[in-house]
Amino acid sequence: MHVGTFGVGKMKGDPREDLGNQLACVEEMGGLSPMLSVCSGGLHPGMVPALVDIAGRDVQIQAGGGVAGHPGGVRCGARALVEAVDAAVAGIPLEEYAKDHEDLRTAIGKWGIA
Repeated sequence: MHVGTFGVGKMKGDPREDLGNQLACVEEMGGLSPMLSVCSGGLHPGMVPALVDIAGRDVQIQAGGGVAGHPGGVRCGARALVEAVDAAVAGIPLEEYAKDHEDLRTAIGKWGIA
């Protein structure tokens, strides 16, 4: 279920409201199965650490334009997004991680870091 972009992407709502929506996806609700929360809307690899800081690791990050718009093409964009997730999960600043990851470095050069 789409829950917003936690005040990071172009769907800039109140991060607390988006966190509430995220929590509703996993709360017990009359026997309904929990679902994965999804955020999308103007996202790119440079936003991943901010999203993970706010939302944690139980969220799907959809970055269509942030993948397809990579100067190296879709494959490089997909690698850059994975590299950003790897850096965020490992607690390594993107600038540091990008030194050894060209696709991420290129994405940061295009879009910056949130």
